[in-house]
Amino acid sequence: MKNYDPSLSAVLRDRVHGVMRSFLETLPLWTIASDPIDPRTVLDSREMQIFLLHGMRKTNSEIAFRLFLSVESIDSYLRLIVKKLRIRRRDLQRFAHNYAKLGEDYLAKR
Repeated sequence: MKNYDPSLSAVLRDRVHGVMRSFLETLPLWTIASDPIDPRTVLDSREMQIFLLHGMRKTNSEIAFRLFLSVESIDSYLRLIVKKLRIRRRDLQRFAHNYAKLGEDYLAKR
């Protein structure tokens, strides 16, 4: 291409990423699930670890320390988990706590 400007490409890429990010941040507000989604069906193993630790009422810094990640990474994972489960952020800990409690009850009965 004769008139290709790499700086313009970078600007457009950043603009598209910004629009996509703002769209995805609003997505959970539109798609609140009426029935809870089973976390095992949508979360990968790392997300499930973070979800269960969050349900055990661990802080982000405690989770980060235990999993050798940064606090920012934990926060990013929690945002992703909220989107995948289609719940509000403020409901995440209660949902995770109830889910972890069910697992403990199940293991106690075996």
